[in-house]
Amino acid sequence: MYFFISNFAALEIIFVSVTVPKLLANLIGASRKISFTGCFVQMYAFLILGVGECYLLVVMALDRDLAINNPLHYSSIMNKVLYIELAVAPWIMGLVVPIIPIIFTAKLEFCGPNEVDHFFCDLAPIQNIACSNPLGLILYKTHELNKTVVTEFVLLAFCNLQNLQILLFVFILLAFISCVMENSAILLLVKYSHSLHTPMYFFISNFAALEIIFVSVTVPKLLANLIGASRKISFTGCFVQMYAFLILGVGECYLLVVMALDRDLAINNPLHYSSIMNKVLYIELAVAPWIMGLVVPIIPIIFTAKLEFCGPNEVDHFFCDLAPIQNIACSNPLVSSLVTSSAAVFGSLLPFLIILAFYIHIIVAISKIKSTTGKQKAFSTCSSHLIVASMFYCSAIIVYIRSKSSRHDKFLALLYTVIIPAINPFIYTFRNNDVKTALRKLKLLRILG
Repeated sequence: MYFFISNFAALEIIFVSVTVPKLLANLIGASRKISFTGCFVQMYAFLILGVGECYLLVVMALDRDLAINNPLHYSSIMNKVLYIELAVAPWIMGLVVPIIPIIFTAKLEFCGPNEVDHFFCDLAPIQNIACSNPLGLILYKTHELNKTVVTEFVLLAFCNLQNLQILLFVFILLAFISCVMENSAILLLVKYSHSLHTPMYFFISNFAALEIIFVSVTVPKLLANLIGASRKISFTGCFVQMYAFLILGVGECYLLVVMALDRDLAINNPLHYSSIMNKVLYIELAVAPWIMGLVVPIIPIIFTAKLEFCGPNEVDHFFCDLAPIQNIACSNPLVSSLVTSSAAVFGSLLPFLIILAFYIHIIVAISKIKSTTGKQKAFSTCSSHLIVASMFYCSAIIVYIRSKSSRHDKFLALLYTVIIPAINPFIYTFRNNDVKTALRKLKLLRILG
């Protein structure tokens, strides 16, 4: 109860700090101006906290309901893991719920009045001063300046490789099926094999679930594109796909960091590993990548949605990604490109450098092992992990760090959206002796049953 109240108190402090200082400065005659970016950052921060507070009040009501209606079982139900998860949930809801309305609001044109009849940036007051229609329901609309604003895109994918369409379709379909089946097998194996109920395999099962969703965001549309189905995607659908892809991509980058941290602790602190990597910590570590995934892409997506799309609507890619969309904008995409590159540093380069540091630390520890067999086994695992991580990160870094996209980016994207997810289960799981033993046990149980 008081854990939730302390969370609520902390949230209230941040909540009032988002709007009140600017209001006070306004009242004493200081500048009333706020930049476009500052306005939307304030808006998003306010909505994160507002929605978070709404859901935290739900959690507090649930806590009281359990305490009154289940007094004997309250302590066992409301354990440490559950109440931490319940405290994190409102923040996740706060991060997710405002995304779509903010993107739609950022997409509106603001060409005339800039006076907001409010003391902070909120959705409705900002929408009220927009020059374009705030309903945003028309596919193509013509303005007073005879400028057509595009609100649907055509994904060109690999249309220039006409002779290879069927071959590509078969290859990608097999890779997709393989990825989904392999990762589903990992989830089932970890669930039903008690020997795999360890932090390492908990993270691997999270990684497997993330991979299934990751490939499902882009590959089905690509397959439909390759067999000649409609290549069109609505403006909203495009940005929803973009945000979902970036959530999962950044989440995967940080989950790989968590997995490297777990291995580093296991190898360098074997005696204290169980006490350090307790259930509460590994659940928190599993939630952290999702929070990073939700937060990191927000600013570049808002900047990209704010660009004007008035002419070409053909995207030289097989899914909606930041750089290809920015390339077809009528307005100057320089700022949004720089913001994208900056976000990529936090989303891909930084986690890659952290992973390298962890693996260097691991390799130093392994080099001290006297047993040749132990050394070879550890180096084999680390090297395979490093190879896959390097392929994933390097291709992602090349695509996102640069300020200008290339026509070859979609081929690199194919590497980290289709090929690497298909081979990851073999690298991270199926080569493991623990997994092989668990599979043999399950087969034996099935025979005996």
